Amino acid sequence: GYTVLRPDGTAFPAYDYPLTRALQHGETTHDVLMRLRFDETERIITVSATPIRDDEGAITGAIATFDDVTDRRRAEEECQRLLSLREAIMDSIPDALLVHTPEDTILRMNRVGLDDAYLDRWARVLGIGEPKIGAHGKPVLFLHPKDFNGCLVELEQV
Repeated sequence: GYTVLRPDGTAFPAYDYPLTRALQHGETTHDVLMRLRFDETERIITVSATPIRDDEGAITGAIATFDDVTDRRRAEEECQRLLSLREAIMDSIPDALLVHTPEDTILRMNRVGLDDAYLDRWARVLGIGEPKIGAHGKPVLFLHPKDFNGCLVELEQV
């Protein structure tokens, strides 16, 4: 046998399965995440389902697709774990650390580098030093183009 669980590990009741919802309520669902546990093995799947209707609109059946996303989810979790580790390592360094491309585009800066007192030592912040909402709708600081070979640098606040 097997056990069906929600992503948080709680039981996934049969009445809420995508195929059941399609058959009994005429609902269409997309990419519902489910965990299937077989003894010691667990797989993560996404399920999409939609009802099949006759000419009068009555439900005569349903169709569902199942996609095993276990490997993708594990890879995403490992990637997130490594990114968190990288951030922790970078932010534990007591000096400013910048990661940039060969063209000097800054990709990442640790907390010390973003500290206002330190930032003033290597670049001028435009305006009064408070983040502004940038073109992508996120808070950013703008650094003076003269400090970066004529390029306006935008530091996105995360």
